[in-house]
Amino acid sequence: MNYKKIIILSLLVLLPLFIALPVRADYLYGGPTVTSQIMVDKLVKNPSTGVFVDNLGLSDSKFTPEEEVVFKIVVKNQGSQGISGLTVRDILPAYLDFVSGPANSQWNKDTKELTFNVGDLQTGEAKDYELKTKVLTKKDLPSDKSIICVTNWVEGKNDTHSESDSTGLCINNVSILPPTGPDPLNLSLVFALGASGLWLIRKNPLV
Repeated sequence: MNYKKIIILSLLVLLPLFIALPVRADYLYGGPTVTSQIMVDKLVKNPSTGVFVDNLGLSDSKFTPEEEVVFKIVVKNQGSQGISGLTVRDILPAYLDFVSGPANSQWNKDTKELTFNVGDLQTGEAKDYELKTKVLTKKDLPSDKSIICVTNWVEGKNDTHSESDSTGLCINNVSILPPTGPDPLNLSLVFALGASGLWLIRKNPLV
């Protein structure tokens, strides 16, 4: 058996493994691996309970024309490295008017976009912001729809990371009609006047 040939062949087989090991180690220990992650959560306040929830569907509490709608935006760094230069962009749906937002926010009424700067987030750090809106008046809502459901979308991003979320709500556009039949107050007045009239007739008969 030619041992020299066996040794040469063994070296040729093992050589690529030795060359590849440093490249693989660099990749596993901090090369192109992404270690930071943004979490964005959009919530809406339930008009019945006052609790912020992920969504309000058809079977949940609904808003009415001109009622205030409050949203909460939560931004968190879930990664193992800090995040810098983070901004938030929130797009309001139709039938909602902007009322107020974070102190450093900018509102564009033409695009219905609210933008504001979050800045830096350390590992595990979270920040939350409130956005107040208002349902349009009854005359500004579509008359052919009794229930109107909309979605509010938000995005948090910087140069290297991006995440988005949305929340839904419904508007009750049904007119509340006044109760039919006589007014109870008027009925009570009629009965009171009738009783007074009978008392006067009995006290002072006409004949």
